[in-house]
Formats: sequence, structure tokens, C-alpha cells
Amino acid sequence: MPDFEFLVLSRPPEGVSDEEYDAWYDVHVSEVLTLPGFVAAERLRLDFVAASSEPAERYTFLTRYEIEGPFEDAWAQLRAAVDGGGMTFESWFGGVVSQGWLGTPIRRLEPGTP
Repeated sequence: MPDFEFLVLSRPPEGVSDEEYDAWYDVHVSEVLTLPGFVAAERLRLDFVAASSEPAERYTFLTRYEIEGPFEDAWAQLRAAVDGGGMTFESWFGGVVSQGWLGTPIRRLEPGTP
């Protein structure tokens, strides 16, 4: 089990197809995975099903990064790469709607787990 998970909910801007967004994200994830602390990633397409109240945003993608070691160190590496020009961003990236969440694993449950 990783020490932390960094969850990024996102939606591409109007005029950017899911395919174009996905192609860029493949490059971005591969760049992130070269950074210390980031050991794996999983991308999911999201389709809204239900909520107890209307969500403020309807995100269409979730990326889950697994982090080993202190989150603060991995985050500092990511920020340095972004701020230092070490990441690839398309001209439309400023229109991406996103949120990042830190997840600290508590336990993994599977059928038959008490």
C-alpha cells in the first residue's frame, strides 16, 4: 500500500476533445512518474451517476498517483518541475478545471475482510 495517494479530478476545457486531453495527460503522467516519490498512476474516465446534492463541478477524469515517502517531498518535486518548466503543458491547459486531494490510506477492504 502506498504511503499517500494524490487524487486529481479534472475536466478539459470547452473545445478540447477527450482524446486530445487524454493524449496530453499520457505525456504529463509519464513526466510526473520520473519525479522522486511518485511510483505509479492510474487514470479513470468518470461518468456522473448520483449525488446527495448537485455537485458544483462535474469532473470527467480522475488520476490517482501513488506516492511513497513524505508527501511534502513529492509535492515539492512536482511544484519545482512545474514552476521550472520541466512539464509539458498545452496552450489550452489554463482552461482545465481541476481539484487535487491528498489521500492517506487507512485500510484496504476486500470481500471477506472484517
